[in-house]
Amino acid sequence: MNNDQATMALSRARPHRGALAFLDTVFWLVLSCWFGGLFTLGALVAAIVFRRVPAPYSADAMTEVFRRFDRIALFFAATLLLVEAGRYVLSPRYFFLPEASPKSAPAPSLALPRAARFAHIARIAALVVASACRAIMGFFVSPEIEALHRKGALRGLGEDGNALETFHKMAERLARVEFAFLLVAAIAMVLSVRLASNDDR
Repeated sequence: MNNDQATMALSRARPHRGALAFLDTVFWLVLSCWFGGLFTLGALVAAIVFRRVPAPYSADAMTEVFRRFDRIALFFAATLLLVEAGRYVLSPRYFFLPEASPKSAPAPSLALPRAARFAHIARIAALVVASACRAIMGFFVSPEIEALHRKGALRGLGEDGNALETFHKMAERLARVEFAFLLVAAIAMVLSVRLASNDDR
């Protein structure tokens, strides 16, 4: 690839600034809502309701709250994955590997710096893991918890109670992993922007 060809390809690979800025804005809005909602639900709402409201009313109330949050969080997950797909369509150069041939060394590279590409890929991987956690929660764990509550199960009492305890612990672990990877996605986004700040996006 000669210099002119590389320059033309580089121009095509760079998205319009406005389109990428829009995707960045959507990313931060949706990620903030998902991250903040998960923190608020787990650290504040659930803790207060289970402490102040007697069973089984607390369980009934929080089961409905969690099921509604499942649907909202799945929407957030789908939106963020679509944002990343749009980012790739607009700017595939985020994932291009640098030219290996010495003959192409003088030509402009389609690739971002290695660290910037790694940050982009880390962000996407973190979102995929967080989305998978929420999908498991929404399609498997939460329905099982809801069904056990409807049967009148109490945590730790009897066979249904033991099953309910197991699913609650699974839900807590999944929520922690989801929270951690959403944080990783946010950090990776900040790093990717900073690392690419000297490169024309």
